[in-house]
Amino acid sequence: MDNQLFTYSPIVDRPPIRWPNGARVAFYLGLNIEHYQVDKPSTSIFGGTAALAPDPLNYGWRDYGPRVGIWRMLQSLDRHGVRATALLNSDVCSRYPQIVQAGLDRDWAWVAHGRDNSTFQAGMTREEERAYLVEVVDTIEAATGRRRGDGSAPPSPRRSRRRPCWPSWACSTPWTGATTSSPMSSPYPACTACRTRSS
Repeated sequence: MDNQLFTYSPIVDRPPIRWPNGARVAFYLGLNIEHYQVDKPSTSIFGGTAALAPDPLNYGWRDYGPRVGIWRMLQSLDRHGVRATALLNSDVCSRYPQIVQAGLDRDWAWVAHGRDNSTFQAGMTREEERAYLVEVVDTIEAATGRRRGDGSAPPSPRRSRRRPCWPSWACSTPWTGATTSSPMSSPYPACTACRTRSS
């Protein structure tokens, strides 16, 4: 594969990963907490209505998550004592503040996940994208009080080619990409170690 984001690095040439306390497995649970604009096409489970605006069939399942699904997941996570990482659309902060508060109450880690899952970064100029990303991170910081740079995972495939985030097949283990000196890993098709801005 020809690209400028990372160089070839076969797993057999990488040093073994050493987890704290000699653990053999590391685990994290990432929750995509997203907002979709009702009048824009987005992820669809049925393409037959995807061109409609609004698309009630597909929007219905997208809307189920913040209304019902997240609260059922929280019950299960609480029951098992699992701390989550929130891959958070910044619009969630104003539209579903109860979800953000639930995450704060549980000391979640926060990963910037774009403004919403309906806005494409792919067509933005560098300046537009920078302003967009700063707004996203600033909004999440204002809502959570955190700007440690937990990471950024733009909604795929909406990210631009300038964003150093990789598909999951590229990240079976942490590694260093050409655009950063930080180890990279992949929770799902985007890399949470990619920094938008950190203090």
